[in-house]
Amino acid sequence: MNHLPNFGGSSPIRIPCLCSDEKKMYDGGDFAQYPTQQGWDVRELQDDPLQGRTADEAAAFLQAWAYFGLLSTVFQPVSATFNLFDFVERDADDSRWVATKKLGAYILEWQRWEAKRTAEERKQRFTAIKTCLDMLLSTVTRLCRVDWAQHRSAPEQWPLPPDVGLSILILGDTITWAGYQATGHKFNLDWGYSPVLQRRLRDAGWCPRAIQTLLKGQQLQLLYSASTLGAPLVRQDHQRCNDKLCRWEQIDEKTYRTQHRSDCDQQCQWMRPVNNEYFPILRAKDTPLLHLAVVDGVERLVVSGSAEISEYVAISHVCK
Repeated sequence: MNHLPNFGGSSPIRIPCLCSDEKKMYDGGDFAQYPTQQGWDVRELQDDPLQGRTADEAAAFLQAWAYFGLLSTVFQPVSATFNLFDFVERDADDSRWVATKKLGAYILEWQRWEAKRTAEERKQRFTAIKTCLDMLLSTVTRLCRVDWAQHRSAPEQWPLPPDVGLSILILGDTITWAGYQATGHKFNLDWGYSPVLQRRLRDAGWCPRAIQTLLKGQQLQLLYSASTLGAPLVRQDHQRCNDKLCRWEQIDEKTYRTQHRSDCDQQCQWMRPVNNEYFPILRAKDTPLLHLAVVDGVERLVVSGSAEISEYVAISHVCK
């Protein structure tokens, strides 16, 4: 997942390449037929993910098909130099890891390729890829949304290691959004949540309520990057918090005291804009902006229209 921004607050998640035998890598054939060719029945994956194999064999097959198979299906027709081993890196001890450093370059090549095609060809390509993504969503993603405790306690039921499952979800999410940019058609697919990222944020010290807010309507790609922020700047004990309430955010207005800068004499007054300054701006269908200015030698909040100010910061925060 090293194609995603990493803010350096915590170490990146490395994804092992389970297809240690190169013969078990995806062979570039038809995506929908690959499981059958390998002796797997996709209709039974939900209830019987092992189908007579070991958990390791099931995990290797699922990664080969759902991860490397999706990469091959999307990018092999696009690039004459496509190579699945562009997505594998080796350590000095010959251990192999999934790598996505070149994914961005392949996506750009995909966009350029689609731009040269007709609208009908792009529609056909969109339909073909969406069929593959729909198939993964209906057959595999349940096995991807597990935590380490579930995996260790019941590998026969949850054979995919959670970090490998996370990488499949994020690749699907990435292809979904990149595909819209390339083909011009929205896939309208939701790749859901990841217990791995939830636990990672919780272990870093984030409040369950903050995590739940992040999970609402966010791409998994963005959530992964958020999980690399590390600990919050202000550490609090959130053991008593839950998904709906952070006890540290509760304010008793009877006892609350406004915080002041260290050099403040605490004689400062509340500063408010004049209400009627908003109205002409709104009537002109412009956006009112606040900025601090000195008027007649006194600092005050001034309301101006966005048409007058070329650079500003918009902050939006809505909680339910």
